[in-house]
Amino acid sequence: MTDDKKIGGRIRELRLKKGMTQKELAGDHITRNMLSLIENGSSCPSVGTLMTLAERLNVPVGYFFTTSPEEEKSYHKSAVIPAMKRAFSDGDYEKCTELCDALPIMYADDEIAMIAATANIKTAIRCAGRYELNRAAVHLMKAADYSNKSIYLERSFFRAVEYYTLLFKNLNSEETPALLADLAYASPLVPHDMILYFSLLRHTESMTSAAVPFLHGTVCEKHIEAILMMKEEKWARALKILKSLIQDEALPYFMRYRVLCDLENASNKMGDMRVAYVSARRKLELLKSTD
Repeated sequence: MTDDKKIGGRIRELRLKKGMTQKELAGDHITRNMLSLIENGSSCPSVGTLMTLAERLNVPVGYFFTTSPEEEKSYHKSAVIPAMKRAFSDGDYEKCTELCDALPIMYADDEIAMIAATANIKTAIRCAGRYELNRAAVHLMKAADYSNKSIYLERSFFRAVEYYTLLFKNLNSEETPALLADLAYASPLVPHDMILYFSLLRHTESMTSAAVPFLHGTVCEKHIEAILMMKEEKWARALKILKSLIQDEALPYFMRYRVLCDLENASNKMGDMRVAYVSARRKLELLKSTD
């Protein structure tokens, strides 16, 4: 293979890995047709063009001229890893995961695998917070893949992956699996308050409204209070609480579907068909997020 074809092949390979079109990579520097000729090895790019393409692809120019897998690995790591660590340090986990994707997983050593695994699980949690459940599931799988390649991750990390895998599968369900209520899973990645919420959900049958004064007024505990009001057929009080919860923009993602289910139920009992209809429609919208 000629040098031009090797260079063009590497450019095309990197572009496809990043999910970029020829038009996106070419930008304003060259035409799409010229980029196509370069990728096919039919045209030799100038040094300026190579530098521009390398910058847009986030690799050193020298990467295009590597002649062995060892050199390729070295260039990949030197280009991606410093930026990945910076993004992680800045708390820009989604950017960190994008950079991880630019580094083949086989190039990740123990430290990089730990960073990539942690960035992916944190991104999965943030995606779930926006109810982007399909994206959340993808990042969670990547976190699991990277976690198997690092000796630095503790048992709590693997338990967190296990926990969120089950949580995401049950976000749009009224059921509460026992694991979600197991406080042994609490860690910096799995908030204690979230597990406590699921624990309370599992015990509402044995609770009464007498327990309400001992709650602290968080949105999670307000939902429990509403459930206890419904249990005692205090529908007006329950409906008022549930309406305030669903209007709260800070309502945690793991509560949304369950609150909507209870709101629909309480609205039906109180004859508020408009709220019942809106609640049912919003439930369907959440269900579509997992399609």
